[in-house]
Amino acid sequence: MKKRLVMGTLTAALIAGSVPYEIHAQQEVMIQSEEGGPEEPSEPEQPEPAPSEEPQPTMEPEPTVAPQPTVEPEPTQAPAPTETPQEPTATPVPEPTTAPTETPAPTEIPQPTATPTPALVSVGLQIEPGDASVVILDAEGKILTPGFLDQHVHITGGGGEGSFHTRTPELQMSELVENGITTVVGLLGTDGITRSVDNLYAKTRVLCEEGVSAYMLTGAYGYPSPTITGETDRDIVFVNEILGVKLAISDHRAPNVTGDQLVQIASKARVAGMLSGKPGIVVLHMGDDKDGLAPVFRALEVSSVPVRIFRPTHVNRNEKLLEEGYEFLKRGGYIDLTCGMHTSPGECVLEAKKRGLPTEHITMSSDGHGSWSNYAEDGSLLEIGVSGVDALYKELKYMVQVLGMTLEEALPYMTCQVAEGLDLLGIKGTVAEGADADLLLFDQDLTLDTYVARGKIFMKHGEVIRKGTYEK
Repeated sequence: MKKRLVMGTLTAALIAGSVPYEIHAQQEVMIQSEEGGPEEPSEPEQPEPAPSEEPQPTMEPEPTVAPQPTVEPEPTQAPAPTETPQEPTATPVPEPTTAPTETPAPTEIPQPTATPTPALVSVGLQIEPGDASVVILDAEGKILTPGFLDQHVHITGGGGEGSFHTRTPELQMSELVENGITTVVGLLGTDGITRSVDNLYAKTRVLCEEGVSAYMLTGAYGYPSPTITGETDRDIVFVNEILGVKLAISDHRAPNVTGDQLVQIASKARVAGMLSGKPGIVVLHMGDDKDGLAPVFRALEVSSVPVRIFRPTHVNRNEKLLEEGYEFLKRGGYIDLTCGMHTSPGECVLEAKKRGLPTEHITMSSDGHGSWSNYAEDGSLLEIGVSGVDALYKELKYMVQVLGMTLEEALPYMTCQVAEGLDLLGIKGTVAEGADADLLLFDQDLTLDTYVARGKIFMKHGEVIRKGTYEK
């Protein structure tokens, strides 16, 4: 009976998960104490019963009790050792190793790598987790978009139609930041005399050095075009920042070029673009004149200049011109809609969709820092003012919050479609690996929270933290 007890004790120890070498030690101690005890007491007891009765033989059934060895099947209980595999399976304390597989939680830290990725990959940096040079922005609950491209801004100021005191001021870089514009294209307007293409180039370089992306157009309203090198095509080829040429048509301030001259201007721009890997476009300021887009349609009929070279802007300034703009879309051309004009750009887009027109060639711009003006029938100036670069951002909110467009529907007209038209897609107008880190974070109500241009933070939590050189 005591031996059984010992075995039971051993089995319990195994199930409890004791360490093997500890179990063997218990075995030795317990077996020695049991063996040393029973043997001597059993011999003194047998002398008393031996004389009293040889029924000891009847006691021989004890040998039948000896089948206790058959009870040794308790050793079959020793299969408890088979339970010992449980211990090894317990050793799969590797389960802790599974815990390390949860350490992939650090792989969730790549979330941060996602934000910096666009921010720094474009600059050629390799980001490692824990890199002290990497700033992680908490964008939880925010909306991430590419930065806006505004392809029509008078960065050196415009206007002057009401004498010298009506010259509009130069653009300050913080204006771009406050309104989400990470890429800007500068150009001249009516004044190509006191404002020069040289000065425009200098301002373009200023903005680039201050941290945003800036390009420009050579030319102005007039013809022959003011240039840097003496020729529009040479400007496009040799000045890296120049993407094309500016010209005014169908306006009382326009030079009234002939059809042949328009074809020549466009042909030179196209070839220069081909030679330099640029769009080589002719941006056409469209006025209120009754001719509208007729000069462009004539140029396309008498030449082989691709329709995409001509880029009419301010197309939404009156109903007749807008109708011609829709026709221009049908022919595969691009049209640029100006924010704040006669018909909202967003409303023009909805109308184009209603008519089944291709809208992927529609772009929007602000005409920022240019002057707006109204004239009497005799041509005298009635009023004049200056446009802000905030018009593009306001139009986005109008399209989403008033017209009911989704953000995904509204954004392309000031991001990727503009980039495509300027041959900058893949670099600008997108959030993607390899693209420039031009990023915006918005609150759910489209309040601008964060502005990143070329991987540098200019605005955080709605506060401009990086300004132009001489801005306070």
